[in-house]
Parts: sequence; structure tokens; C-alpha cells
Amino acid sequence: MLRVHTQKQVIRYTALITGLAVAAPVAVVAGILSAVPGIPSMAILIGIAMATLIPLFITPPLAYFGLNLLRMMNQTIEKVDQQIRFDGLTGVFNRSYMLDSIRARQVGGPLMIVDADHFKRINDVHGHAVGDAALVVIANTISKTVGAYGLVG
Repeated sequence: MLRVHTQKQVIRYTALITGLAVAAPVAVVAGILSAVPGIPSMAILIGIAMATLIPLFITPPLAYFGLNLLRMMNQTIEKVDQQIRFDGLTGVFNRSYMLDSIRARQVGGPLMIVDADHFKRINDVHGHAVGDAALVVIANTISKTVGAYGLVG
């Protein structure tokens, strides 16, 4: 599937599609008209001009519109994927994605479960904002310690 993530890609692909949409009919019309004997050169030029102008006016807006829709769909899919896989507060894998990832791995390895002792007390005494900040620090510390090869959730 074509992945379009940026407006720059939309413009590039629009230009590419437009170029192909113009080149194909121009090549066909020029080939056919030049192969037929006795056709005046003005008729060949008019045929080539029509084969150029019609797709040149139709293709760019349609391609641009379609590619922008594709770009928005790709961005939406990526956002949904992020929300499905990651915890919004800590940025680590959520529970279900973490368990699925562990089950999908074909190799074994160590498993560490961290229990933040008396965490409810942090929330009760200092408030949920401080508790949230503490969870972020814990998640970041574990992520840095585990590195790129581990899973943190």
C-alpha cells in the first residue's frame, strides 16, 4: 500500500501521476497519428495537444484530492495504532499489547515486574499530578535500563 505521510509527498506523487497520465495518451496519440499516412501535421499537433491538455486539467486535482485523503487515512491509522499499543501517560506499551508481544516472541527471556510500593499514598498525599509524574519517571527509568531489546509495559 502506498504510504503518504506529508504534504510534500502528496505534491510529488501528484506530479508523478500527472506526468504518467499525460505521457501515456500523448505517446499513443502521437504514435497512431504519425503512423497514418497523409494526416496533416497540424492535425497531429492538435491531437497531441488534446492528448496533453485533457489529462493535464483532470488529473492534478483528482490525484491531489485522492492523495490527501490517503495521507489523512495514514495519519489516522498511525494515531490509532499509537493509542492501541502505548499508554498515553507513560509512553510504554499498554498491558494487552505488552502481553501479546511477549506471547508472539519465539525466544524466552527474563521477565521483571515492578510494584511501586505505597503508590496510592503518593496520590493521596501529593495528588494525582505528582503520582502521574512519578509513574512517568518510573517508566522512563525502566525503559532506559532495559534498552532497545527489551519490552516495557
